[in-house]
Amino acid sequence: MKKSSLILILLTLVFARTSYFFYQQASDLRSSDIEISQGEIDGLLAQLSRIMVLPDEEPTIATVSDTSVLQGQPFFQHAEKGDRVFIFSESGKAVLYREKDKKIVEIAPINIGSPLQAQ
Repeated sequence: MKKSSLILILLTLVFARTSYFFYQQASDLRSSDIEISQGEIDGLLAQLSRIMVLPDEEPTIATVSDTSVLQGQPFFQHAEKGDRVFIFSESGKAVLYREKDKKIVEIAPINIGSPLQAQ
């Protein structure tokens, strides 16, 4: 197998794993009992929109509560407790935002599709 083929396969696997992780995060957030008030969502989106152009969609928002659970995920390499994750599923973007510093920590492309159905 050529070296370039091996690299392409590895990159594909990393991308697939990251996409699946974000899909799981979005699914968990939808079923979570913890909700952020609409006022808080609007405030967070206003802060984020000052430093980047946001997609025209309602994001799923999560709060990083335990960084040890996220170890090994490159997207969360610099995450701290309290950081917010904005998942724009239609636009295929995830944004890690540090509210206390008002800065973007990381942006990554995502691919959230429908889960495979067992037959």
